Amino acid sequence: MERRLPLAKTKVSSLESSDSHLPALLDALRDINTEGELAPLLQRIVERAVAVIPGAERATLLLREGEELVCRAAVGWGSGHCPPVPVPKDPPAEARPCWRQPGTIRMGESPEPPGEVCAVCALMNPDTIPAALTAPLFAKGEYLGCLHLENSHDQHAFDSVSPELVLAFAEQVSLSIRHAWLYQERQHAHQREQKRRQALAALYTVASMVNRSLNLTEVLTATLDTVMQLFRVEFGEVLLLDGASGDLYAAAQRGVAPVGAPGQPSMRLGEGIPGQVVASGKPIQVPDVLADPRFVRSAEARALGYRSMLAIPLRAQERTVGTLDLLSRSPQAYSPDDLQALLSIGEQIGTAIEHIQHYQELRAQKAELAQYASRITQAQEDERQRVARDLHDDTVQRLIVLSRGLDECQEQLPRSPRSAVNTLERLRRELGEIIVSVRRFSRDLRPAVLDDLGLVPALDLLVNEYNTGNKGQATLLVGSNTRRLAPEAELALFRIAQEALTNVGKHAQASEVKVTLELGDGEVHLMVADNGQGFDPAHRRPGPVAGTQVGLAGMRERASLIGGTLEVLSRPGEGTKIVAHVPVREPGVA
Repeated sequence: MERRLPLAKTKVSSLESSDSHLPALLDALRDINTEGELAPLLQRIVERAVAVIPGAERATLLLREGEELVCRAAVGWGSGHCPPVPVPKDPPAEARPCWRQPGTIRMGESPEPPGEVCAVCALMNPDTIPAALTAPLFAKGEYLGCLHLENSHDQHAFDSVSPELVLAFAEQVSLSIRHAWLYQERQHAHQREQKRRQALAALYTVASMVNRSLNLTEVLTATLDTVMQLFRVEFGEVLLLDGASGDLYAAAQRGVAPVGAPGQPSMRLGEGIPGQVVASGKPIQVPDVLADPRFVRSAEARALGYRSMLAIPLRAQERTVGTLDLLSRSPQAYSPDDLQALLSIGEQIGTAIEHIQHYQELRAQKAELAQYASRITQAQEDERQRVARDLHDDTVQRLIVLSRGLDECQEQLPRSPRSAVNTLERLRRELGEIIVSVRRFSRDLRPAVLDDLGLVPALDLLVNEYNTGNKGQATLLVGSNTRRLAPEAELALFRIAQEALTNVGKHAQASEVKVTLELGDGEVHLMVADNGQGFDPAHRRPGPVAGTQVGLAGMRERASLIGGTLEVLSRPGEGTKIVAHVPVREPGVA
């Protein structure tokens, strides 16, 4: 809505009230005396100038932009008639028109030598132009630019009244332009404030979603909807970094995707614009993706009409975990406030991603531990049943036979002492076999060598048993500074090595296995490395690998119970390394 402003009376009042041009001038001044958008006002100014200034055929309005006068409106000219003009080094100190007729340059009524041509006249008026009139524009003592008028036919087109008319007109033009600038600044400030409030609302929406949901897809999709609506873009995506592979994959997409699908690898770290954003941790804004060689999806973007792009890093704990990408079919310019709002959203989403992934990892670990506990319980029950069965089928039966043999010996002794001696000899051998069997049961439950001699001999026993029952060859390597450890540490490391060797024998198809034990830096390091088929630790699937995963969970649990950690290093076709790190605590120290 345009608003009328008060007329400037200074120059208008100096004109004679009987002047025939005054009514038209006042009407023109009222027309330009409005508060509104700058561009239509400038066009009305040049149109009114030609209409109200006698002799003016065409008009150009030049405004100061930095160190240049730039044509902002014109009438009576062809397009491109006026390139930028350098701002005069010494702009006139007051509003005096410069008007030209052949052979004479005049500033007001004072003749100037023909060579002293103002910068505007020198560019705009070759010698073929008979008459020109230029009035500077001032507002609050500030030089704004100038209004330039010409007549290409009549050298006497401008008379002595013309300077007064153009000065009166220029004075109101200056005030109107200044008011239009102020109006435009207020409008821009209002728009910025409105955008700021919308951005705050978006931040609140994202924060609320993050706080109430642990579903990563739901959070990312809701964020994309909010951001795309705020910035009016046609496509948005969230790419997340897979730290193990270095791939960026699409975790969420809204709109018509130029390539890829959620969950599928999109590009490598450092590749394309998103890959560079993740590598640098800084946003990248591209006004035309088709002209930017960093954009790797040009063909698809061209087919879908996408032009501009903004990629925002998603950061958590000083790490970049992915990008938020926005694509638009129109040139999209993001202000510093826009970028700051999007960076804040990126930090919120990055933190949310980290929290949700941590929660998912904890839930997966809890499920693994529950599965491990179930397996341990089942293993304990199976072991009890095995021990009970072995005791019943072997030891108890032998003891029964031994008992009957003693009865037989008791009957033989009075009749035939020699037969009784032979029976006792046979019973002694059977008793020895029973003792061996019971010791075997005891060793399986907890090897006595571990308590009597320590971890190294117990590991040596494991390696020998592996070599006896498997095709591959196992080797034990022990560091020179290895010594006895706390009993719980030795037992945990023994069981880890036992489980690792069991997995190798069942699943790895390895020809070589190395068991290494070293002590250093306050920790003992146990590594079981094979050259077998390997596997992907990140993938859980049914089959032999599933059993391996359960075994790994058990080994991790054993290590964590004594304050240690367990690493699993494996790739398909490249073997496997199980590395346990356990803090050293001297035996007998609580």
